[in-house]
Amino acid sequence: MRQSPKGITSIYFDGRRDTTLVKVNRSGKWYGDTTVENHYVLVEEPGNSYLRHVTPSSGRSTDIANSIVTVIREQDASDSILAIGCDSTNANVGSKGGVIRHLEVALGRPLN
Repeated sequence: MRQSPKGITSIYFDGRRDTTLVKVNRSGKWYGDTTVENHYVLVEEPGNSYLRHVTPSSGRSTDIANSIVTVIREQDASDSILAIGCDSTNANVGSKGGVIRHLEVALGRPLN
């Protein structure tokens, strides 16, 4: 397999729902407000270093996977990724609709 310029062979991710401060325009005035967003942190291996965080449009596994695939393609690592790591929640590891399954379909091959 072709190695990416950065040599990324595996990516690990974990997420959580956070309350995030946002600005809302109401009748021409800006007000502070809060919203709940999903935030996912991506760590690359080898090297055990922070890669990036993403904020998918929703907590659905397809949206999470699409956000991760975007980062993989930006890093030119589509061909070098061998493994994806995460916790064992059903949204991540579900055999038919989990994030890992969606990543495998998007990349066109199985991942460890």
